[in-house]
Amino acid sequence: MHFIHTQLPAFVRLFIGLPINKESQNKLILTQYTLAETKAHVSWISGDNLHLSLAFLGDMDSSMLDDIIIAMNELISTNPFAYEIHGVHYFGRPNSPKVIIARVSENEALTSLHRNIDAVLESLGVPAEKHPFQPHITLGRVRSARGRADLIKAIETVHDTWFGKVDAQSVYLFRSQLMPHGAAYSVLHETVLPSSLQNQTNSIL
Repeated sequence: MHFIHTQLPAFVRLFIGLPINKESQNKLILTQYTLAETKAHVSWISGDNLHLSLAFLGDMDSSMLDDIIIAMNELISTNPFAYEIHGVHYFGRPNSPKVIIARVSENEALTSLHRNIDAVLESLGVPAEKHPFQPHITLGRVRSARGRADLIKAIETVHDTWFGKVDAQSVYLFRSQLMPHGAAYSVLHETVLPSSLQNQTNSIL
């Protein structure tokens, strides 16, 4: 099996993740607007870029794309499932947020999928991430202390917001490109979760 990707540069910045549905995306965007009203110094993630990240591969040699795609197709065996997005929190020290997130409720299927992704990384010789898997959707990254107190108060007001349930039918290999206005994401490959379409896969290359 060979995938054509001659239009790509020598190295590409890659990650594996799950998309979210439009309903949840719109609710998350509204929450970003609410938090942005604090005028805190935060770089907010574009609504189109909101996703559940499973693994960050970093800058990879384009010649490895075939191997990555084959590993995803062969090693991802989790059946389709649903996950819930519920609540807003942050990573960082108490009273010093660094990354604003929407929580994703971990379940057995999501844990199984993450183990599949770890197997993909191991087969490629890519080190797995050292910190424990904490499923979440990144909403924004705090750039300075400006407006920090107001931001924390605003997070408390949306702390228990329900953003909905998302059906996970496929896992995606994304390319991240750093642009003047921020990162732009594009899909390089889709692996359909097994019972969705009899293990069919679709490469967008």
